[in-house]
Amino acid sequence: MGKIIGYIVFNIQSVIILASFLFSLKLFQNGAIPKYMKGFYWYPTIALLVLSPTFFTDFTNREYMKVCNYINNISILFHFAFLSTFILRVTPKINRYKKYFQFLFYLFLFLILIVLISNYLGKQVNQAFSISSFGLTIFCINYY
Repeated sequence: MGKIIGYIVFNIQSVIILASFLFSLKLFQNGAIPKYMKGFYWYPTIALLVLSPTFFTDFTNREYMKVCNYINNISILFHFAFLSTFILRVTPKINRYKKYFQFLFYLFLFLILIVLISNYLGKQVNQAFSISSFGLTIFCINYY
């Protein structure tokens, strides 16, 4: 049952990333988008590149799965850094507390690095994903 739920969640994630990628390509071709959205197409592009090798894990050996886990674990650094800096750039009220949020950014990035370094990257490192999600939640709450 858990494996079925994992497939469903993975496939929903894949569809959302693909839709985001296609939407960002459409925005990229549009000249009337806001300036801060001009580089956003990189996020779904990298997500699609990171996700694509994982499709073949069922048809390959365990060593290939380890490589996919390495890629996925390292990509959490890009995920956190890209989204948090994007949120900080587009949040108008951040100037008042800019130093505090910069401190939080580097603190969470440091914690993610420590967790990744201290764990075996051949398996999914859930703590790094949790720290990243918690940090992004704080930045998103500030955004709203």
